[in-house]
Amino acid sequence: MGEPAVDGVPGGERGVMGGGLVGHGSSSTGHGPRAATLTPLWDWSLVIAWVAADHRRGWQARSMTADSPASARPGRPVDMARRRAVLEAVGALLREHDYDDVTIEQIATRAGVSRQLLYRAWGSKAEVVADAVLRGALVLGPLPVPRSGDLRRDLEDWLLATAESITGRSVRSVARALAAASAGGPDRRALFDEVLTRPTAAVVIARLEHARDAGEPVPEAPFDVVAELLLGHLTLGTLGSASLAPERLRAVLAAVLGPR
Repeated sequence: MGEPAVDGVPGGERGVMGGGLVGHGSSSTGHGPRAATLTPLWDWSLVIAWVAADHRRGWQARSMTADSPASARPGRPVDMARRRAVLEAVGALLREHDYDDVTIEQIATRAGVSRQLLYRAWGSKAEVVADAVLRGALVLGPLPVPRSGDLRRDLEDWLLATAESITGRSVRSVARALAAASAGGPDRRALFDEVLTRPTAAVVIARLEHARDAGEPVPEAPFDVVAELLLGHLTLGTLGSASLAPERLRAVLAAVLGPR
């Protein structure tokens, strides 16, 4: 996972820890190669809607100020220099503060632009943060799962390290922003999957496939389901109140893999 880096606006590596949305593969057994397309095991719309509603209440109050009238329409073009300044400002602020503590005014001040420009071009704080992720101003990558030869120990070590990373403000902030932005429609929900879940699901499934090929004991459940269950708990810990304490994570892993 790691901390976000403030890079140039064009390009940039995509990927961030997430959970709850993982893939379904082409194999009927669950132990064969997995397709790249990822779909949800359960409906995350309630989680996303809750975060989005919480965000909208704050944004609607701020949008009534004199320089952010209700008539401002997002999507207006912004020149490249100012866009770069805004997205780099977002990256820097989210390294310093929690998502809920960052305001449109702070972003505008750090970037040297007006709040009116931000509302015209993006419409909300969540959209600015989502754009920063997609354009590479915020780069987060999933931690690789170790390959010591002991699958259970490797997944436990990975869960603990990932949870420790999630407790940092940057990862939690980006996850909340993307969840809020993804409530805007099917295309936006695909953003949540693409940026938050797909890369991390891939590293878990790859470790399970490696264990199978190496003759290690593997769970009977399809590998994408195993990844979904692990990432689902991590997502609830990121967006909600699920515990990410080590003993809780070990209990989740035992429930997924079964007893030793």
